[in-house]
Amino acid sequence: MARKSDDDPLSRLEGLAKAGDFASLGEILCKENMPHVRRRSMELLFEMNNSDAFEILADVASGPENGLNEEILNGLKAKPGEHSLCALSRVLSSENSLRRAYTITLISQRDEAPALAMLLRGTRDPMKAVCKIAERALHQRVHRNPLALAKLPRESIAGIVAMMSLELAQELLDPKYPSSIRAEASRRLAVASGAEAVTTLMSLSSDSDPILATAAWEGLNIIKDLPATFLLPYLADRRDEFRRQGLELFSKTCGRESVPIVAGLLKDPSAGVREEAIRTLHKLLGDESTPMIKKLMGDPEVSVRRVVLRTFLNVNSARAEIIQMVAMERGPLHDAALIVAARKEIFVKELADDYLAFLERHSSETSQTSDVIDAMAAIAKILGEVNEPRALSGFAALCKTTSRRLRRIGIESVLAFPESQRGDILASLVDTHDRAMLASLALALALAKDHRATIPLIRTYMECGGRPAKSAGEYLQNDSKVGDVDVLIKFLSNQWASVRRFAAEKLKNSKDDRVIDPLLKASEDEDTEVQLASIEALSSFAKNHQQVAERLIHACSQGDITVRQAAVEALGNAQIVEAVPNLIKALHNIFLRPRATEALKKVGGRQGYLALKRLQRRELLFGNRNKAKKVKKKMLD
Repeated sequence: MARKSDDDPLSRLEGLAKAGDFASLGEILCKENMPHVRRRSMELLFEMNNSDAFEILADVASGPENGLNEEILNGLKAKPGEHSLCALSRVLSSENSLRRAYTITLISQRDEAPALAMLLRGTRDPMKAVCKIAERALHQRVHRNPLALAKLPRESIAGIVAMMSLELAQELLDPKYPSSIRAEASRRLAVASGAEAVTTLMSLSSDSDPILATAAWEGLNIIKDLPATFLLPYLADRRDEFRRQGLELFSKTCGRESVPIVAGLLKDPSAGVREEAIRTLHKLLGDESTPMIKKLMGDPEVSVRRVVLRTFLNVNSARAEIIQMVAMERGPLHDAALIVAARKEIFVKELADDYLAFLERHSSETSQTSDVIDAMAAIAKILGEVNEPRALSGFAALCKTTSRRLRRIGIESVLAFPESQRGDILASLVDTHDRAMLASLALALALAKDHRATIPLIRTYMECGGRPAKSAGEYLQNDSKVGDVDVLIKFLSNQWASVRRFAAEKLKNSKDDRVIDPLLKASEDEDTEVQLASIEALSSFAKNHQQVAERLIHACSQGDITVRQAAVEALGNAQIVEAVPNLIKALHNIFLRPRATEALKKVGGRQGYLALKRLQRRELLFGNRNKAKKVKKKMLD
């Protein structure tokens, strides 16, 4: 009898419920063939009364028909709390439209605030009939208890109020409702009523609640064809912000007949109102507004003068006024005036010093705004076109900026000057990491037959590619310095690694003993390429100079593999007997073995011969380990 009890499916369900195994109960609810077992599983899940159990029930209710779908939905509806309500919302994703419609009906009967947001989701259902049911339920709930909206997020309130009728929206403007509801109602009124809502919105814009006042202003901005006469009271309001916002709205609908009114506001005590009046006048009159706006060039407020300056940027006849503001202003606004002058390509002799100072001041900045970069480019163009001699230093400053665009403009501007004027500037810029600029500098110096062109040409030849490197190579072939041993020795200590490498490579064919010590020093250079070139250049001296042989022996034991390979090869060519122990050690390095083998054969001697024989016999008896590993891996693959 005990065994029978253990095999009883209902007893098993009770055990799962006590263990809190809701996942297994859910699986039985979905797959069990016996109706009474499925029902008991459903009941136990409801008794567990937690969010996980309710989610499983909701998923089952959303799925195919199993005879319990409607009963599960009713059970979730009857369970109080947000967990059951969230479970009902999951059913809104069901593929069965009838089930979604029934779920909306059940959600509408719940009193919790989140039910409104779920009904709003139902109004976006792909099935129109379901949308209608959700809309009707939502209207009924809001009419019955509008204050429930206050518990929802702003986005949900906005979505619900947008669906409400105008009558209800006007009702929600009542002060008894929270500002969040009234604000959305005012927006709804502006969208639906248009100009008819102006009076209401204007009164709400004066509300002490900032949320409601802001929403009313936004609503007024939404309305198209807003009558300008309605806004005249705002322009005389005692509050500064109201006058400013009122003028902003007024500017959208007023015409040229309103110019006297707007011009009068140029004398308003509020800086914000004066700024808006400037913008409005320019909008109404265009260039004709300049005589009125120029009166505010001396305004005590920096923000007002900045608006004047920005307005002049869009005025064709304000050249003299912009020049005057450059002379008047100091600090950031002075720079702003220069930027406007540069963008309008204005140049007079009085502006030359200011332009040059601007270039010098901003060229050292690591991060420049797009306006500053545009202005510097425009200034370079202006000064280049008038061939201002003092501009060379400014162009040199551009060549040192972090902006590639400005560096290109700077070098192009410098190259536009005669060779007699630009030589010193070009020579001062050769310590650059910009390869394109380096090539331009080197070739320009070489074309002018400047004695300072050699190092830039070497750098161009070694660091650049393509046509610039080819042209630099052609110039170097005709340069007598390149073949001078003393000059090449000096180049071995140059600050640029490419120049040191060039010198070392050129000294490979030299037989002059004076190059030994500089090359020994260069063989320990921090740059690997310089080390390699120096080792190769020293190889011809190894046989007759003990210190060179010792350096090569040391180099073949440590350091970069390419340098070690060159040292091993040089020791073999020089037949250095003292290097045999080191060459034998090199046999055990797979990257050095081929060269070490050849080197030992060239050196000769019994010690090297026996080492090679031992290596050959070991490989014959035990095989090549690397080869064996590759074969084994291939077999496994």
